[in-house]
Amino acid sequence: MSGGGLSSAEVAAIDDLLDRLTLAVKLDSAAANAAAKPAPKPVAATPAPAPAPAKPAGGGIKIIGKAGGAAVPAPAPPASTHGSAWGAAAVTRPSSSLGSEKAAEEVAAYVKARGVSALKTSGLRDRLAVMADDQSNAPAREAAMLAYAALCEAVGASVEPFVAPMLPVFLERLADKATSVRGAADSACQALARLLNPEAVSRVLPAILAGTSPSRKWQSKEGAFKIIATLCETAPDAVQAGLPDIVPVVSDGMVDARDEVKEAAVSAAESAFALAGNRDIAPCIPSFLSCIRKPKETADAILKLSGTTFVQAVEDVALWWRCGLDRAPPIALPTAHRNMSRRTNNSQLATAAAAAVAVAPTAVAAAAAAAACRNRAAVPAIARPWPHCQSCVGPNGAGKSTLIKLMTGELKPDSGTVAKHINVRVAYVSQHALHHLEDHLDVTPNQYVRRRYQKGEDREDEVKVTRVLTPEEEEAIKKQIWVIDGQNRVLEKLLGRRKKKKTFEYEIKWVGLSSIEFNRWTMREVLVERGFEKLCRELDDKINAEKGEAAARPLTLASVEQYLQDFGLEPEFGTHSAIRGLSGGQKVKLVLASALWHCPHMLVLDEPTNYLDRDSLGALAQAIREFGGGVVMISHHSEFVGALANEVWELKDGKLSCHAKTLKEDADA
Repeated sequence: MSGGGLSSAEVAAIDDLLDRLTLAVKLDSAAANAAAKPAPKPVAATPAPAPAPAKPAGGGIKIIGKAGGAAVPAPAPPASTHGSAWGAAAVTRPSSSLGSEKAAEEVAAYVKARGVSALKTSGLRDRLAVMADDQSNAPAREAAMLAYAALCEAVGASVEPFVAPMLPVFLERLADKATSVRGAADSACQALARLLNPEAVSRVLPAILAGTSPSRKWQSKEGAFKIIATLCETAPDAVQAGLPDIVPVVSDGMVDARDEVKEAAVSAAESAFALAGNRDIAPCIPSFLSCIRKPKETADAILKLSGTTFVQAVEDVALWWRCGLDRAPPIALPTAHRNMSRRTNNSQLATAAAAAVAVAPTAVAAAAAAAACRNRAAVPAIARPWPHCQSCVGPNGAGKSTLIKLMTGELKPDSGTVAKHINVRVAYVSQHALHHLEDHLDVTPNQYVRRRYQKGEDREDEVKVTRVLTPEEEEAIKKQIWVIDGQNRVLEKLLGRRKKKKTFEYEIKWVGLSSIEFNRWTMREVLVERGFEKLCRELDDKINAEKGEAAARPLTLASVEQYLQDFGLEPEFGTHSAIRGLSGGQKVKLVLASALWHCPHMLVLDEPTNYLDRDSLGALAQAIREFGGGVVMISHHSEFVGALANEVWELKDGKLSCHAKTLKEDADA
């Protein structure tokens, strides 16, 4: 043994192996450079000029051949091949060279055969560290990276404590000036990542994340993100534990200036987020990744996440999802987090994850208070001089819902007529109340109300059969000729309405005539008789929407937010949660609120008690009592209907009979 605990024999053996490895790296590099250079074009040989006749020697004596022929010149020296492309000697590799990868494997095999202690006793550990950081010797740096990679792959877990501390150097070598060194460093990084014990990930994670700092070169950043992606496969539990630190760094990498870094960061993010293992969250992953790269999509991503109904228990890792949503509105993000936290069994981690959102305590307290009092009154009082409540009863299949749909314009009668005063506004909540929301599940309740009434009138009225023109009706309107002042004219649209004694007149605009002087006022009865009833109804609905309290109420976010609060939908749910994430009872409240926005004269409710809890039923009953307009209800909830109705409509065998509620019925209620 030599001084310092080194074995002279092992030192000599390692010196020989490293010298061979360095030589192999140089030879491989020379061969690669030669292969990269284009081969020179061959040059055609030029015949040498014929030698001049020899001058006679002194005395004029001439040498003559035996046959008397020409003189035979002395043989010319052999032509030199130096400098010829085809005559150059081929470069031959010494027999001791085995190729750089093979030479690196021999170094690893030596350590494997003698145990990891040979790394210290042979001085290999220190030699490789010096070679890896030798800025003036690129072959040495490459040889060190190849040796580290071979050690990880051949020796295995026992070499990890000696190689893992070199990770910062590996990341630095990824940005080396020499291309071959960068490739060898990438092999070393990936070999170490596959080798790392899960328990060691937390120790090397700071070095990995440091490799992504803005001061590092892009190759180092790319390599660090590749290591994270690999660790997601080899040590998923350890990565899960490190997500609080990983997610913000990966989020920054996804908006890096270099495309290579972006791609590596996205791959790392996809691998990391897949560890959530939650089927409810899985549909949100694409929008979550997209919003990090495109901040404008953040609000939509949060709404989608906050609107997710969590059936499966939310594991710890899923709670760190929203760490990357640091561009979120100050209330919407806590809403999304609370939505997830309600399904976790780890209250401590849920609290820690909530703290990571960095929301002011007052905001959290306000949101918690909103959640606690979300079961307030379902319907606010609206004064109307029509204090009457009818209940429609009858056996299943008698046609109660059909009758209601005929009254509200959802269906058109096969025969007979349905008469309604043109100024009456009717609100309708169907038996399957949630069908009102089916096409709007990814918007907030606040957005739904504002979109539904953005034109002034209720957009649901536009799709009723009493409003929608059939293709045949549209064609009939285009073909119908009006003879006015001896000229043929075609109706284009109705512009206005005015009172005319006991009826109304409508202003007609004609096709091709833009000046108002050509417009003509026509009685409603005439228009209805000629098939224009739906056009009249459309204008009636628009005019009615401009009247009353609804017209004076601003259709703004703040106004709608306050309005929804009156229905028990606090801002947490009314403004900052998607409709998809609401409970059944909350959706019913939203349907009721939307139907009543335009201050109707009549409220038609088909099974309004569905999904409502007892407290909400009590609030709804009280609101109906205070409602000044007319109410028509169908419900199998006899206690609820009996306490409210003062008139009973009984539908049986296709016939409807009406009577005031008797004292016996009052007593039974």
